[in-house]
Amino acid sequence: MKIKFHGAGKEVGRSCIEIAFSSAGKIHRVLLDCGIKIEPEGMEHPSKIENVDEIDAVFISHAHLDHTGHLPNLVHQGLECPIYCTAATKETTRILLEDAH
Repeated sequence: MKIKFHGAGKEVGRSCIEIAFSSAGKIHRVLLDCGIKIEPEGMEHPSKIENVDEIDAVFISHAHLDHTGHLPNLVHQGLECPIYCTAATKETTRILLEDAH
């Protein structure tokens, strides 16, 4: 198993953790959260995630933009995997992302 912090490793904001593991001879990659950090100077995004189209799943812990705000960028880059979260997180994330647009 490999864990890579694309953000939030030593800060608040930009939460994005990639976990890669092998199962049945195949490498799987999942993300835990995918957020942004809003600063007076602008937004900070997670570090570059390679081969976004090979991500198997995204798990969202909760709806705050520091955990969800980078999702539209990943979709634009080719993310097509399932995104797992609670129904309340899904609805709140939808509202927050529309409002942030």
